[in-house]
Amino acid sequence: TEVRASIDALRQRYPQHRLTLVFQPHRYARLRTYLDDFATELRRADRIRVTGVFAAWTAREDIDSEDLAEKIGPQATCDRAPWPDLARDLLDKVQAPEVIAILGAGNVEDLIPFLMTPTKVHPLVSGVRSGVSKEEPELES
Repeated sequence: TEVRASIDALRQRYPQHRLTLVFQPHRYARLRTYLDDFATELRRADRIRVTGVFAAWTAREDIDSEDLAEKIGPQATCDRAPWPDLARDLLDKVQAPEVIAILGAGNVEDLIPFLMTPTKVHPLVSGVRSGVSKEEPELES
């Protein structure tokens, strides 16, 4: 799956880092179909924040982000906070060395500017967006 490939790539690129994922499920039907697969793969991260489902103009169903977070296990939480609040909370809990990755097909990319805001950017945070990488800060030994 794409989730597996993303986590594999992150673990390979940052082998000694704690991995935090922000995952936005895309469509309720897809969440229902792949719930077990998503949980299995996402469970490989150290910390997972599951945001609300990006419904993409489809009707709400009887499955939701809370179901996924519960299925993943204790390292996962469902978070419906506005993007600025989620970013602040993520940055407040960064443990060096750590990578925060954002996965999803909806509007979850709107979280990125709040993680990268100059007044709030954490010295350990770097970002990649649309294939353009910001320079990664060197970590002190």
